[in-house]
Amino acid sequence: MRKQFVGAWIVALLLTACVAHEKAGDKAAALGDWRAAYQQYSAALANEPDSAVLKEKFNNAKRQAIDDAYRKAQACAASNNWSCAVGESDFALQLDGGNMEISSFRANAAKNLALAHVSQARDEAERGKFRFSLELIERARGLSNDPSVTQAVEQARPGLATMADAEAERLRQRKAYPEAVEALSVAASIDSSKQGKLDALNREYEAWRAAEYERLALEGDQALAQRNWGGAEERYVAALKMRPGGRAEPLARYASGMGLAESGMSRRDFAAAAAGYRQAVDSGQDTSGHAAQQLALVEVRPYTVRIHSVLARPVRPDGQPWVGRMNPALSRMLSMLEHAGPRRGSTSRRAIDAALSLPPENRPSLSVRVTLPDGTRLATPVQNGLYVVYDSEFVVMTNAFDERRLRLNVTHGNGQFYDDVGMVEFPLGEIVQRREANLSAQSIAGLDLAITPAMGKTDGMFANMFPLYDGTNVAQDYSVPTPNSIGYRLRSIRVAIPAQALAMEPDEGAGELVVEIHQAGRVVYRSPQLDNLYEGHWNASNINLFVHPGEQLRVIVWDMDPHDADILVDSIVTAEALSQGTVGLSSPNGSSASIQVEPRHVWAGGITP
Repeated sequence: MRKQFVGAWIVALLLTACVAHEKAGDKAAALGDWRAAYQQYSAALANEPDSAVLKEKFNNAKRQAIDDAYRKAQACAASNNWSCAVGESDFALQLDGGNMEISSFRANAAKNLALAHVSQARDEAERGKFRFSLELIERARGLSNDPSVTQAVEQARPGLATMADAEAERLRQRKAYPEAVEALSVAASIDSSKQGKLDALNREYEAWRAAEYERLALEGDQALAQRNWGGAEERYVAALKMRPGGRAEPLARYASGMGLAESGMSRRDFAAAAAGYRQAVDSGQDTSGHAAQQLALVEVRPYTVRIHSVLARPVRPDGQPWVGRMNPALSRMLSMLEHAGPRRGSTSRRAIDAALSLPPENRPSLSVRVTLPDGTRLATPVQNGLYVVYDSEFVVMTNAFDERRLRLNVTHGNGQFYDDVGMVEFPLGEIVQRREANLSAQSIAGLDLAITPAMGKTDGMFANMFPLYDGTNVAQDYSVPTPNSIGYRLRSIRVAIPAQALAMEPDEGAGELVVEIHQAGRVVYRSPQLDNLYEGHWNASNINLFVHPGEQLRVIVWDMDPHDADILVDSIVTAEALSQGTVGLSSPNGSSASIQVEPRHVWAGGITP
């Protein structure tokens, strides 16, 4: 049954195709396009060979197509368009190969076309197109074996060889070797006795190319010695056009890389500069190591900045102790510290020992607050003492030319108040070049910093530090970056609660609103509570959200009922939604929230924003 169905289906397809070809043939016949009609009827007849009607249409179209092609061939011959005459004759003979009249006509047309090719070949040779001229002569030979054509070809070939040989010598004298070799190659293909001359010309050409290569390479060397990177690259590239490879190839890449690097440096485009220096190093020609040294300085990469320790002066600028009262021991200590300050860029052992011997009642509570170039603020733990060790650290993308400023404030406080001990501020690039620093300012006797490359870490990471509390986030935890996370700065949150959403609450009235953001089960943001409101607006600062692609955050809006807190909005926010900048959330009870974020800027080099 299945085979019968398949067979019937195939028959139907063939009949459909047959009808389509027949209709196309009828249309072409009506327009007098007998060649197309013949082709369509032929295809239809192949599908239905027993159709008498199709056979009649096919035979008629064939006769008409032959006559039509012959008429066109005669018209072409009348206008000396011998190529057209041969083409139309060939088609007619495909359909009626035994037609002696058309065969004779075709032979005469082919003879005239061949002679025209020989004549054109002479003109092309005079224009120096020897290869094309030879192709025309060979076409003429293949078109006709008429004696007149054979004679013309046999006369044209030696003449072409002589012309090509003479032109090759003229070009050689001008040292236009590629053109000379091409011309003499045509001559040698016609006259084998010229092969020896061609071989000698090729050897001469190779010797000239080797000499030119070295001359241009030496000019490149001279430009390179003058640090003229563009001129050096130009000369080396010119040498490579003479002959690929050799010593000019890596030197061209070195000069190009150095030119790109210095151009990038002039624009303060450090990514481009690093790419250029890396190309110069990879060329293998950085024999002085200059490019490698510059690459280490210019490449923007993560660095760990470590706050090792702080040494504070024992008294405030007004002469009063930070804590407690002035006493003879403190006075002696002050005198000792004044004579044992930092030496050779680091805090002296004597100053440290003096600070550690300070009476406990006179020891301040010190913390270092860091303001990063993107505005993020971090703080070390508070430690008691005139000399304290933190070993706190943070990671920042930077390089030795980074002019963005890093600010560190040392404060003294007990949680209820804070006094400014001193502030130091400097471009990040300075510490990248020095790798360590001991800084002093105001009442800071010494602030020891060190910076090292942070392979495998990412901008924004920190350890033994925490985001500085400024009242906009009361959560005990915070979002932290990882190598694959994308950072956003939280800017604001708005909440609108309709009255009906709170109507069923026992305390009635407006809500006591709090917003939380949960990440991986941790509350990383909790807003201050706003009381007796239906709409809440919180501005945020120093709050970063680091999320992975595909990660989800949970946002909860609470009504902090004194008896039982109620959830008004509980929604999921995807990382993709955060990338839009503003995320709108809603709840079945009509409550809504809007979260606004902006991408956290990570410096990648270039002009300081």
